[in-house]
Amino acid sequence: MFRALSSSPEKLSVTGMGVATPEIAAAKTSTKKTIADELPYLGGMEVIEEVFALISRLESDRQHTERELFNQKQRARQLQKKTDELASRRAKEFPVAVQAGR
Repeated sequence: MFRALSSSPEKLSVTGMGVATPEIAAAKTSTKKTIADELPYLGGMEVIEEVFALISRLESDRQHTERELFNQKQRARQLQKKTDELASRRAKEFPVAVQAGR
């Protein structure tokens, strides 16, 4: 049983002797569990592999989008150039056509 060794308010300690039951003794002699054994399996490696796969897909999509953006900008420059050429040609030919029509 328990007994008080000191009753002063500054320091109080209690000592006692436990009773070993067969279940407790068997638990102590069984294989020791590590912290990893006590934690639930969360599938960490699978999650990491999935994250890497998603990052890889995102990078692939980014590169594809970057190429498409470059192609669209190039196409816009070509169309702008063609529009400028047609406007320039019209600016030159229109006065000539007006004068010829008189």
